[in-house]
Amino acid sequence: MKKYVSIFFIVVTGLQSDWLYWRTEYHTLLNEKVALEEELKQTKFQCKNERDKLSSEIQTLQSNNTALNEELELLKKNREEDKADCGKRIGEIENQITINSSVRACLSAACAANAVWIGRVRAASRACVAGVKRH
Repeated sequence: MKKYVSIFFIVVTGLQSDWLYWRTEYHTLLNEKVALEEELKQTKFQCKNERDKLSSEIQTLQSNNTALNEELELLKKNREEDKADCGKRIGEIENQITINSSVRACLSAACAANAVWIGRVRAASRACVAGVKRH
């Protein structure tokens, strides 16, 4: 009978070896399970911290991007205003150049006329001086 119980025990133990563990194997597996659960918990915590950190960084970058876009729009608007002012100023300077050219032409004509008139006055003065000397 003992022989049959031993064979039965060996057969049952062999068939169910996946289900049965020795006490030390059970404690080893339990320790590994606890260690893995703790590692999973820490990994999830680190993942959450990284996700929060990246979300914060994304928000900061988005707000910086928004600020830069607003600044760009303001600069574009200022450039258009400056462009309009410069065009206006160019027109004023061109008008001033035209006026200065006209004044220059008039002054040149006046100077020529004055030179002729001065020449006549000198000639008349010489004639008077010569007439006074004769008398």
